[in-house]
Amino acid sequence: MRYTEFRDAIHNELRRVPSGLTWAALKKRLELPYSIPCPEWVKQMEQEVGLLRERGSGRAFTWKLEAATTGRSQRPQRKTASAKRS
Repeated sequence: MRYTEFRDAIHNELRRVPSGLTWAALKKRLELPYSIPCPEWVKQMEQEVGLLRERGSGRAFTWKLEAATTGRSQRPQRKTASAKRS
């Protein structure tokens, strides 16, 4: 499976389920051949399709897409270590 196939499959599935899905649910629903997602692909998807991963109640992260209705043109910037100290 190429990156573009992986990205498009996950993007389309998350568009169908706006509340988000865990990696395990995505893997099962899409019959993905990977035990864990490639970190480089995940980072690239964060930039290209607005993938967000939010920590759930346990160890799992919920994968979602940024809300298109937020009106933001850019992704929010993460706080750096120096910004947290101030």
